[in-house]
Parts: sequence; structure tokens; C-alpha cells
Amino acid sequence: MEFKFFLPTRVFFGNDAVSKSAEYLKQLGKRCLLVTGRFSSKRNGSLDDITDVLKKNNIAYEIYDEVEENPSFETVETIGKKAKEMGADFLIGIGGGSAMDSAKAGAILAMNDIDVADLWTKNLVNKPLSVCAVPTTSGTGSEVTQYSVLTNRKKKSKRGFANEQIFPVISCLNPGYTLTMNDFLTINTGIDALSHAVEGYLSKRASPLMDKIALKAIGLIRDHLPLVLQNPKALEKRSQMMYASMLAGIVIAHTGTIILHGMGYPLTTYLSIPHGRANGMLMCGVLEMIRPSRKEKVARIAECFGKENGDLGGLEAFIKGFGIDTMEYRKKVTKKMLEEFADFASKTSNIRNTPGVITEKNIRDVYLEEFT
Repeated sequence: MEFKFFLPTRVFFGNDAVSKSAEYLKQLGKRCLLVTGRFSSKRNGSLDDITDVLKKNNIAYEIYDEVEENPSFETVETIGKKAKEMGADFLIGIGGGSAMDSAKAGAILAMNDIDVADLWTKNLVNKPLSVCAVPTTSGTGSEVTQYSVLTNRKKKSKRGFANEQIFPVISCLNPGYTLTMNDFLTINTGIDALSHAVEGYLSKRASPLMDKIALKAIGLIRDHLPLVLQNPKALEKRSQMMYASMLAGIVIAHTGTIILHGMGYPLTTYLSIPHGRANGMLMCGVLEMIRPSRKEKVARIAECFGKENGDLGGLEAFIKGFGIDTMEYRKKVTKKMLEEFADFASKTSNIRNTPGVITEKNIRDVYLEEFT
């Protein structure tokens, strides 16, 4: 047995997570840039909680609240410039994965004179600013990963980069912030977390420790996502979903994601399908594709959803039970588009973590099965 484990993030979990992190926030400096979206952090109380702690500890701050869903190169360029101009000592990403990922990329750009495209190719001269994360959804797990996923709108491409220096140093997980999520967002982020756990479990880089954590996350999501939708204000159920999302984030921090993520990205950039939803549409097809090289693990996932002998019908029913399928998009998608999707996905780094021999034809066949 051989594996590595590394998680440099100090996690605070619970209703007072932000206030309990104050002593550690003070150690990061005197000036902070808050990175968030326009509405959610104001509505759920997370922004107020953060600014209260900063004021009480004499930490000056500015707010950038223009982060969009699927953050663009232009957005993170602006964040980097703003952090540099104000002399920020650290950044806090407040929101879903978009806000946290933007803060991570901005932390690098604030300290390094490089273009956004260089984040994938160049070694950094200077250490990025420290990043803190305050998730307000239960999906991406970005609060405990070294990843940032960005969208190049000019090229209609979405992909992530990894750098261990952008692991958040502090993460504050308050499940109460997720109580204002609507059903649509709850479903999409919940299936995103499920995707992380499933992909990490199947990854070439999986380990016995990550397998245990991945299966725990899968079970929590299976049990609690339906319950949250039945009672959106049930804090304990929301807590379990946030916990599961964090666990799934820990998994992919060590295993990476597989081809499912690479295949989901074009659905988001071309068709504006939310990321978690896109992954849900393709999940069973991808599992069937890699089944020959991971028979026992695919069968174990099937068992989690009540089926034996590798029957993925239970997982499919679970996903479709939330209204996730491709029917409404089939008339919008041409075979030429699917060819482009397959070409893009076959060139993503995710394929390196995927078991078996995955070809562009295999990928194309999954798209064709789901969309025609």
C-alpha cells in the first residue's frame, strides 16, 4: 500500500465558523479583498459575518462583488489588479466555487506579472497571497482544494488548473449560509459534489484512504439531498450536505477528477448547462465506459444506490429523480457540436486520471448515446 495525504487548510465547521476563525485571520495581515457575487453573500448573511469580524479586528477591506457563474479570464484579471492596487495581504472568497476559484486565481495574479493563460503553463516567481474560503453552497469543495476552474469566453472553453500554493489557508463552513439556496441550485451543487466523490473513487490516483472518504460522501449525498429538498430549512440536513461536499473536495484534492469533468465542461460553455447538472447527465454513461477497468468499484457505486451486479439503474433513477436529463437539449445539439465536445474532452488533463484506454471515439459515443 502506498499513498500521499496533504491538506494544509485549517477548517472551521459550524454556525460560528467565521467568528471562531478570527484569531487566525488576524495573522494574515491588515488589508483584505473580499471576492464574491452580487447577491447570495448579502442574502445569506455570510458577507455581514465576515465584515463584522474584519472590523472588530481592525482589518481594512474592500469588496469585489462582480463574480459571475463560471468566472472568466477578465474577472480574475480584475481581481488581481484590484488586490495589487489596494495592497491586499490576503483574499477571502465568499460564495460558491466561482467566488472561491476567482479568489485563488486573483491571489496569484496579484503577486505575479503574468497573463491568465499563463496560470496553466508558467512556474510562479512569487508566492500568491493567502486565500480564505467561505463556501455558501454544498457542491464544489473548493474550500479544501488546490484547484481553480476558469472560463475563456473567447475560445468557449472551461478548464481548471492546480497549484498547491492556492489551497485556502482557512476555510469557514457555516451550513446556515446554504438555507437560502433554491431547489435548482441545491440540486446542481449536490450532484456536483456527488460527481467529485464518484470520480475520485474511480480515479487512477485513488487510495484506500480516499476511497473511504469518497464512499462516505456518496452515502451522505444519497441520503440527505432528497431530504433537503423536502425540507429546505432543515439545518441538520444542510449540514450533512455541506460536510459531504467538503469530504468530496478532500478526495479530488488528492485524486483529481476523471473524464466526466472534461466532458461536462463543453455542456456548460456551449449550452449554459450548470456544471453539476452537466456532470449528472453524463455520469452513468461515463461509468459504463470505464466499467471494464473498474468493475468492482462500479459495482460498489451501484450498491450504494440499491442495485447489484453493477446495475447503474439506481444511480440513474437518483439523478433523473431531480429532473436531470438531456431531453430538452437534444434538439439544440447537432452531431457537429458533439464532435467538437468530444475533441475538447479528449484533450483535457482529466483523461490522465481516468482508468482504462479512453479514446475520442469512446467519448463521442457517450455524447451520442445521451443526446441523440
